[in-house]
Amino acid sequence: MDALQQLKQMMDARFRLPDAAWQDFSAAWQPVGFKRKAVITAAGEVERYLYFVVEGIQRAYYLAEDGTDV
Repeated sequence: MDALQQLKQMMDARFRLPDAAWQDFSAAWQPVGFKRKAVITAAGEVERYLYFVVEGIQRAYYLAEDGTDV
């Protein structure tokens, strides 16, 4: 199963989009890969994209004023 099929399966389990809406929604997605331990968005940057993790794991956190990650 490719990434778009997995995304559709996950979406359908929560909220079924009409076919025309799914076509529009899925047209905005494209596969992207990252190496292990890659930083996708650095501190101070604004993320402009939404990711759907097909394989592996993603860690999300923010830095507190004292520099610790929360």
